[in-house]
Amino acid sequence: AALPWATTSIYFDGTGDKLTAPQHLDFQMLEPGDYTVELWVQHSDHAGTEVYIEFWEDASNFWQLQHVHGTGLQFSATTAVITNFSMTGTEIADTLWHHVAVVKSGFVYSMYLDGALVKTVTAVDTGNNAASQIDTLAGTLQIGDSGAGSEGFQGYMAEIRLTKGMARYTENFVPPQGYLSARMASFAIDATTFNSTESSATLDVGARDRLGEDTLGD
Repeated sequence: AALPWATTSIYFDGTGDKLTAPQHLDFQMLEPGDYTVELWVQHSDHAGTEVYIEFWEDASNFWQLQHVHGTGLQFSATTAVITNFSMTGTEIADTLWHHVAVVKSGFVYSMYLDGALVKTVTAVDTGNNAASQIDTLAGTLQIGDSGAGSEGFQGYMAEIRLTKGMARYTENFVPPQGYLSARMASFAIDATTFNSTESSATLDVGARDRLGEDTLGD
């Protein structure tokens, strides 16, 4: 299914379709530091619980972004160290494209739908011990279904992005359309300096000239 600005997306049929990736430090959302999970999603049906993305070790250790029909978006984290917490709100009840994001800033987690804040929660344990607000999982990344394989998503997803070390959104925002389309790399023409603008703020490193798009749009 095409997006308004792109021609392709990933289809999940709801009966076992999913993408997986092995354990990697880039997926450790619950460790110290900021983090952003975001994606575009289009539902084909509206029934049951459907997982968008999950980092799964086992039924007692995971973080998960999903949609519960009749309830709404839900982000939750459960580990042996972190007290179970979740945030829920705003149901997607149509078959249009929507941008969904979860942002971790410190120990505060915020969930956005189409750039509008849905819910915020702070991860703490019952004793409010900061050391118990972080954990490392020995998990695998699951996209389109849960690690248990019982909550398959039916529909389309696109532009799935995990950003470790950055809370990309701290207030309501206009959802990005094509993550690279609005970002250029600036550098001095003699190539002695280089700086990517792939950050929350565009930085100018004092380049005298810049590359623009070629005839193919690259």
